[in-house]
Amino acid sequence: MPRSLKFFKNTCPHCHQTAGIPLLGDLVYGEFLYQTEDGDSYAWVSAIGHPAWEKIAEIFEDTAGLTLDRNDEDLRIYHNVMLLTADRYEDQNYTTEFPLCSACGAKIEHYNDREVLCEQDVGDITWNDFLSLTKADQQTKILSLIEQES
Repeated sequence: MPRSLKFFKNTCPHCHQTAGIPLLGDLVYGEFLYQTEDGDSYAWVSAIGHPAWEKIAEIFEDTAGLTLDRNDEDLRIYHNVMLLTADRYEDQNYTTEFPLCSACGAKIEHYNDREVLCEQDVGDITWNDFLSLTKADQQTKILSLIEQES
């Protein structure tokens, strides 16, 4: 189900174009916003109770022996693995960099939420391809991505 988000007006320090950056807000728990590698599209997920998040967390902790409890490096790897297993959006992967300028594709390191540029719907991110794999193939994929991200 799409979610309506406010996009905040920022200026890209690289190309000096206006960049609209969506933000979820400070009091959001268990929700994440992702952007495609081309910088053009966004998707969000409510991770609490999401089947893909639960399966990947189980493999992450039980099979790989990593922890999601206050270990910054393990959490970074986990979030990257979540992005890398997500279904592509219009032939684009999701990026671990956020936010990217939609005009030039460069990462915007500093941004603000002072001026609303627009409000628009952002669709859900999905993991249908991952969830359709066998349990053994899911484990193989996750362990391979953990090794790649470590």
